Order: sequence, then C-alpha cells, then structure tokens
Amino acid sequence: MEPRNTNNITLNLFSKVHYKRIILFLCLFLSSLLITSSKAAITGDTELLKLIADGYEVNLEQLRTWKGNASINSSKVFGEWSDERRPSNYKQELKYESEFLIDRELDAARWKCQTTEDIIEEKGEVTQKDPTYFNGITKGESDYRINFSEIDKVENLPRTLVIRKKEIMPQNFLSDTFNPIYAIEKEIGRSSKMANKLRFYAENANKTKTDGSVTRKGDIVTFETRYRGDEYDDYGEVVTRYVFDLSKGCNILEFSNISAINERHWKLDYENKSDVFVVKKISETYKNKRHGFDFTTTKEAVLATEMVNEPIDSTEFEYDKIGLRPGDYILDHIAGGIQYQWQTYSIADEYFANIDKIESTTKNNTPLEKAKDKEENHNAPIAISPEEEHPHSTPPKDYKTTKVEPASISYMPIIGVSTLSLLFLGVIALVYMNKKRNIVKSKNLS
Repeated sequence: MEPRNTNNITLNLFSKVHYKRIILFLCLFLSSLLITSSKAAITGDTELLKLIADGYEVNLEQLRTWKGNASINSSKVFGEWSDERRPSNYKQELKYESEFLIDRELDAARWKCQTTEDIIEEKGEVTQKDPTYFNGITKGESDYRINFSEIDKVENLPRTLVIRKKEIMPQNFLSDTFNPIYAIEKEIGRSSKMANKLRFYAENANKTKTDGSVTRKGDIVTFETRYRGDEYDDYGEVVTRYVFDLSKGCNILEFSNISAINERHWKLDYENKSDVFVVKKISETYKNKRHGFDFTTTKEAVLATEMVNEPIDSTEFEYDKIGLRPGDYILDHIAGGIQYQWQTYSIADEYFANIDKIESTTKNNTPLEKAKDKEENHNAPIAISPEEEHPHSTPPKDYKTTKVEPASISYMPIIGVSTLSLLFLGVIALVYMNKKRNIVKSKNLS
C-alpha cells in the first residue's frame, strides 16, 4: 500500500479554503458596489435651494415691525384614547379675533384674542362656552399672559397677569397665542432655520442619507425628501415636501411632513406690503395616527396687515395694553411665585425696582427724607388683605407700594433678622466681659 501524499492533501485543502475566501471576498465587494451605487442623493437643480435660501432670508430680515389683526378658526378632534386622563370622543370648534403687534428690534410681540364661538362636543353632549380673552406679551426672555372671561369683564372682577420664562411657554401656532413670525421662523421646517436647512441639502446633495429631488415649474419650486430610519423606528419612511414661490420673496407656500404615526401640513399665502411679503393666510393641520392616541387639530388664520416697518413706541408692550388695570394682580413665577398688586408702571421699571428698594433703606432715614418720600408716594395703593378682596392672592404683608420688584420683598426681613442677631450677640459679649471683670476684681480684693 502506497503512503498518502500529505503535501497533495494539504494543497487541496488550502485550495478549497482559498477558493472559499476568494468567493466570499467577491460577494462582499459586489455588495459594497451595490450599496455605493444605491447611495441616497438629492437630484435636480440643487443650486435653486441656495437661491431660495438667500431670498427667504432677505425677505424675513426686511420685516422689522408688523401690526395687524386676524380672524381665526381652530378645531380639535379626539378619537378613542387609551389614556384616561385625556378626553375621548371629544370635539372643539373655536373661532376668535386677534390683534397682533411685533417689533423684532425690541424682541417683543403682543397679542390680544377674544373668542366669538367656542363649542365643545363630548360623548354626545354639546356645550357653548362664554366668550373669553387671552392676551399676552413676550419680551426678551420673559412671557406675560392674562386670561379672563366676559363675566369677569362685566362684573369688573380682579385679573391676574402671570409671568414665566418664555422658553417654557408654548409659542407655537396651535397654542393660545398668535405670533405669525414665530411660526415662520421656528415652526415651519421644524428642526432648524429654513435657510440653513436648504443650504445644507444643496451642499451635501451627494453625501446625505436622504433621497430627494428638486423640481421647478415657472416660479414654483418643489423640494421633496424621503428618509427611512432603522427597523426599530416607528416612523417608517418619512416624506417631507416644501413648495416655494420665487415671485413672492422665495417664501414657502406649502410644507408637509408625513410618517407612519403622524403627519403635519402647512399652507400659506402672501401679499406685498411696503416692499416686504407678509403672510395674509396661514393654516396648520396635525394628525396623530398612533393607535389609542388618535387626534387631529387644525388652525387657520386670515390676516389683515395694518402696517409694516413703522416705528412702534415701547409702551405698546406694557401691562395695561393687554388688559391689566391698577389694583389687579401679578403672579411672578420668575421671582419665585410671589403674587402682588399692580400699579401702572413700565415693564422696564422691574429691572430697577430691586435697586430702588435697597437704596431707599440706606438713604431715606432722616425726617426730611421720610416726609419727602411720604409726599411722593401718598397715592400709591397699599396691598389689601387677600381674604377680603382676592382669596387666591398672597401679597406680602410688608409690601407698601407696588413699585417694588417681588424678589426684593423678602430682602428686608433678612436684613432685620441679621441686625437683631448681631445686637443679641453683642449684648451677650458685654455681659460676659462685665462678669469676668467682676471676678478679677474680687480676687484682687481678697
């Protein structure tokens, strides 16, 4: 029997393994080619996106002040909800009139809204609500809101203005506010500024993970993107569509974002006022399609612009312009939730009120200065008892005039306690020293 040729066996095994590796390598190579060839890209004239971004930004930047009014229709429809805390089989139809004033130089906006119809249908029962007013101001980082009913207005009941940080308050179009600039700048296009987003897609047309296309028909440019997340993503394929009009300041006419679980649609139209295109009609529809949480909310506003880019007096953004009257209350959550009575003075005075209070404790100590201070403030109202006039208010007991920043109210009692503590410690020290002196004296005598 001839011995086996181990070299041949080893070579055959090596060849088989080698061929398998070559085949595997070829498969991987071909797969990578297929993946590369199917890589997402934006097709069409992507330079149009840069053109639109520039025009969009220029038109928005030219709009500095804006005043007008709007007629608004909104509706909310809830289906069967699995969350018992939310309404099921609920429908609300709301109509209201709104005045709006915007000054982008001051970073300020004001709205005054009055409902004309508010009908709620829940589980077959229909309710007509009384007219209400919901007014507000945003200025800088602060948000000021006051709501009251028609009954409150007729019976002249006290009102309360609530101050909060703007960042935590809803400003969106579907909320109880009306600021069309906010919708254009922050909402339509969602995650970032519109111009920045368009430039990103134009510059990364062949690098993005999103499929898309740019098409033009006359002055109308349509930009559509398609994106699919991973297998664990409930959204499925997300289709986003933008429609712009080059003849109207490159402004957006339509925006839609549709996924497996929700969808959102915007529609807008514009008019030329003082060489700036401003919105004359805007609507938004949002649908939640999740099972057990389905609802649809819609809001449409028809605007009538009164002026564009004319100076606005800063006093137009004061409390009295949204319905606060002397003797009403302010609830300031920024200052720790303190509530106090209000007397007419500028919002700007709040920044100096604390300083005024501290200075008054150091300089108004002479009889002449006290008399002068009393004469200047003899008409200032004194905070009334909350039990007598306003059961929900808690104005501080040591509050004398309303021209005091709430944060400074708790400052003076702290100073008083500290002073008493120092005096008490001083008395103890004197008693101790006197006692020690008597002990030494008695020893010397003995």
